[in-house]
Amino acid sequence: MQPDNRVKLVERQLAAYNRRNLEEFIGCYHPDIIVVRLISTTDVCRGKAEFIEKYQPSSTPVLNFIAS
Repeated sequence: MQPDNRVKLVERQLAAYNRRNLEEFIGCYHPDIIVVRLISTTDVCRGKAEFIEKYQPSSTPVLNFIAS
């Protein structure tokens, strides 16, 4: 991926996060994403379907964070 495309991808992800648009946010990731906790080797989720299930507002409290 070219540097300009990486910047655009990060900007798109950041904007989706700040709008609380989970589908658009997850759309920035590879279909086979693996999310792990930084302090352990335990997988939080594998793949976009599990990512959506784990992080959708009904299963995770929506935090009032804005990223920049």
